[in-house]
Amino acid sequence: MTPYADAAYYTGTYLSGRDAVIPSAQFPFYARDATMRIHQRTYGRVSETVPEEVKLCCCEIAEALYQAEQANKKTEGGTVASESNGGWSKTYVTADGKASAETLNAAAENIMQKWLGNTGYLYLGVE
Repeated sequence: MTPYADAAYYTGTYLSGRDAVIPSAQFPFYARDATMRIHQRTYGRVSETVPEEVKLCCCEIAEALYQAEQANKKTEGGTVASESNGGWSKTYVTADGKASAETLNAAAENIMQKWLGNTGYLYLGVE
């Protein structure tokens, strides 16, 4: 599966002049994981021409995934590992130093609601 956003989009458009959280060489890995999460949650509704909202969502989820992995490499129990300003989410490191999967999944869901909530992509009902 082709990621919904690439490193050039991440650094050029999404960041809008901010410093990158994810090194460019590592971005494709996290973007692919973010793309798969979005693809599953949108029931494969994203077309070949990826809308701007989906690309932005992909970048933000990729950052959350990267930050969670970096937090898991540390052994600081019970501290905040990452925060998201726009979608208000926090990822905590657990006592054994691992960011919980539930917290990461909740953060990804919050990000998807933020970017895709009004697009119809998350709609579960009958079309």
